[in-house]
Amino acid sequence: MNKEYNLVSRAERLSWLDVLKGIGIILVVIGHVYSNRTVFNWLYSFHMPLFFLAAGWVYKEKSVLTDIKRRIQTIVVPYFSFGLLVLLYWQVIERRFRNSDMSFMDSLLGLFSGCYDNLDFNVHLWFLPCFFVTVALFNILVNLGGRKFAYIAVVLMSLVYVVLTMPELPWGFNRVFKYIGCKGAWFDLYWYCSRSPRSSPGTIWGGRPRSTLAGRYRERSRRSTRRGISWRRFSGVSG
Repeated sequence: MNKEYNLVSRAERLSWLDVLKGIGIILVVIGHVYSNRTVFNWLYSFHMPLFFLAAGWVYKEKSVLTDIKRRIQTIVVPYFSFGLLVLLYWQVIERRFRNSDMSFMDSLLGLFSGCYDNLDFNVHLWFLPCFFVTVALFNILVNLGGRKFAYIAVVLMSLVYVVLTMPELPWGFNRVFKYIGCKGAWFDLYWYCSRSPRSSPGTIWGGRPRSTLAGRYRERSRRSTRRGISWRRFSGVSG
């Protein structure tokens, strides 16, 4: 029963998380096309950290090499593939209509370094190398010393970002100090809510969790099981 419930809640959780990330993407587009300064400042106060929060919620500890290999396939390879195509398009066509004196070689260096200031041809690409370093580093910290050690390191990195003015570093490493706290915070929240049935969001305060998402998923699972519906079709869903 518990296994079936976990499969159901996992599938439902991923559904709402996909919706959340979709909203985040829409907000990114609005932030880049809408010129109102008040709206711009409001959006940028949370819409980029939103993606790191989502990554923290679905984080599962893996071996360092396994995690890095997976991240290279899903983040680094698309980054370079798309980046090279955009760079060629920029060099051949769009650069003629833009006010930029950055040479092709400087832009190519910017693509490989992932530095924000050298991504004139598509500055939005900064997110991918920064995201890669953030999620890979967090997993390395967890592997090195466990969850508590990772949280201490994340807090110290966040304090460094607040106290010091950091220069632009390759692969957005200076921004990693800003965003890694978001990933760590939501992983901690997910771990707390999922470590046992009594510490799920619906039972933190005791009683039946009818008013929460977790409670509704649990009740739905129980009713469906009594009706004889198998929820094992969700067994292919992975985080």
